[in-house]
Amino acid sequence: MTQEIIKESIPVMIGKSEHPQVPGFPDDPFSETARVLCPYCGLIHTHGRSPGNRVPHCWGKQNLPEYCITLVDILLPDEGLKIHREAKRLHKILRSRRSASCRNKLPKKPDLAYEQEIADLAVAARELNCRVLAGEPLEE
Repeated sequence: MTQEIIKESIPVMIGKSEHPQVPGFPDDPFSETARVLCPYCGLIHTHGRSPGNRVPHCWGKQNLPEYCITLVDILLPDEGLKIHREAKRLHKILRSRRSASCRNKLPKKPDLAYEQEIADLAVAARELNCRVLAGEPLEE
């Protein structure tokens, strides 16, 4: 269900790429990596610091479309860090619940409330990414 929610709400910018556009935030001016606020899971992923298509590093998700990194000259905004921290907390809860069900040989039942919260954070990440790429002023 989560993958359907995600795929239906991904903004696709046609132009250089048919993949969702995401800003690549520098770790520091001399780093060879860029931080990306993932449009699928809301977590920060690290990729090489060159523009182009990348495969998302989302835990527990398969067959997600690539996204296209556009390098920007600003650091990841505080709003992005807040999205990442909350997404990380929810992913940790889901992982522990799933591994507990594996140990106890219980049937795997997705926890839809947590998955919906993660999908909502992914939407917030996509909105922030769009504002950054559009050059809109960000709150500090």
